[in-house]
Amino acid sequence: TTIQAAVDAAASGDEIWVAQGTYTATTTGEDPSVVVLKAGISLYGGFTGSETAREERDWNIHKTIIDGEGQRRGIEVDGIDCFVDGFILQNGKAEYGAGMYAGTATNCTFANNTAISGGGMYYGDAYQCTFVNNTASEEGGAMSSVRVFDSIITGNTALYGGGLADYIGGISVAINCVFSDNIAFKGGGVLSSFSAYCTFVGNTAAHTGGGTYAGTAMRCIFWGNGVQDTFETDVTYSCLPIHTYGAGNIVAEFADAGIVADY
Repeated sequence: TTIQAAVDAAASGDEIWVAQGTYTATTTGEDPSVVVLKAGISLYGGFTGSETAREERDWNIHKTIIDGEGQRRGIEVDGIDCFVDGFILQNGKAEYGAGMYAGTATNCTFANNTAISGGGMYYGDAYQCTFVNNTASEEGGAMSSVRVFDSIITGNTALYGGGLADYIGGISVAINCVFSDNIAFKGGGVLSSFSAYCTFVGNTAAHTGGGTYAGTAMRCIFWGNGVQDTFETDVTYSCLPIHTYGAGNIVAEFADAGIVADY
């Protein structure tokens, strides 16, 4: 049984529980996807098959993978109120959103996806997700035109906005996220986006704006981003290694003390 067969048989409001394993497809043609979700359907991964309640699953142990095999997108959302929770979306390939196009993703990992815009995800919302090693030939290596919360974005690459870019205009938002080791020509971390309570560390831009290029950054931490932590960004109440114009900004000296803390 494929995930798509279960989706096709479902009605709006249904939940589909998916057992651990790797799922792919043989779909071809123009802009193919492993799974196409219709309106009102929710996908939940991380099950063994013996659970009787959704809360019994563990997506970290029982990995549920949707693999585009470098030939197709992972998930396309074709309708409203669609939720994807507890999946690894990997090796997707598409023009827009190779891991996932639209919808809401929670507790998901997006890895090694490749697109023109939004390597990992294009348009939608992401909560408590990880985006790693995704690529976009134009904007948004990890995400384009996405609102992302409480997530880790690391090692992604694009021409503009290695971690996050705003393609539609006024859409991209990052709240309480970590952007690290992302690479772009402009905006290693983010491009033309709103960021708050985020940490930008070790991102790189070949031109400028290693952390952020344009947009707004509020109550963020910047450290070790090159070239230049921020460029043409409205930065306020943030912590940076050099004096930066903006209300409430502070300068701090960071040092690696070689200490591992237990929490």
